[in-house]
Amino acid sequence: MNELSGPRTDCVGTFPLAEGGEPPPSFDLGLVGGGVRFTSETLMCLAHDDDPVLRSGGSNRSYTFTLWVKLDRITAPPQAFISKWDVGKKEYAISYDSKPGTETFKFWFTANGSHEEYVAATELTGLVVPGVWYFIAAGFDHVADHYWLRVDDMPKRFKGWPHVIFEGDAPLMVGILRPDGSGGALQGLDGVVDAVYYFHHTLADWEMDQLYNNGLGAECNDTHPPALPLETRVSLLEEQMADHEARLQVLEGQ
Repeated sequence: MNELSGPRTDCVGTFPLAEGGEPPPSFDLGLVGGGVRFTSETLMCLAHDDDPVLRSGGSNRSYTFTLWVKLDRITAPPQAFISKWDVGKKEYAISYDSKPGTETFKFWFTANGSHEEYVAATELTGLVVPGVWYFIAAGFDHVADHYWLRVDDMPKRFKGWPHVIFEGDAPLMVGILRPDGSGGALQGLDGVVDAVYYFHHTLADWEMDQLYNNGLGAECNDTHPPALPLETRVSLLEEQMADHEARLQVLEGQ
């Protein structure tokens, strides 16, 4: 989605993104590169048909989404940034929920494709500002059995979920949720999205810090966050190994 003109595709060049809406989403200046501007009134969106690579992978795969978003409005109705979500096929979605009293960013998921759960950036409830860029990271950690959400450099919010993870065949949508009108309210975006990444693992805090880059943003290189100095990477790897060993000891003691 870094294009400033022409067809839109992912940075690997594997997944072309079909344009929806009339007129379709427009090119705009993003925080990191070329962003995409959406208008909910005309149901603008970018989409890719279902693909196993884009599915949650059930309960045996960790994954992480990261993106930058700038909202033009924070009023109703809610606004979706990323969704793989349809009636009976609800898998995951990242959105801004404008419901009074709970207005904040949320990461939605289901166990059976129907019943909805979410984890929210509660520290931002009622404080999200239009026209400001926000870094959002969200995903599922199958080792720790929890969903999580992070905004900017704030601490992660978690929701334990040692249950079956639904894996559906709905298309991946950017800028809208439930675009076919088969049920529920449409959730279109009024704003700009930039630098959307999808990883088949849980990003470490330092990796997300690199992408956040003190609010300035940073591009991924070959789908990996920018490298830290060797000494720092060795130290972090040692910490991760110690954390992994601690988790194993807890599991063995159960």
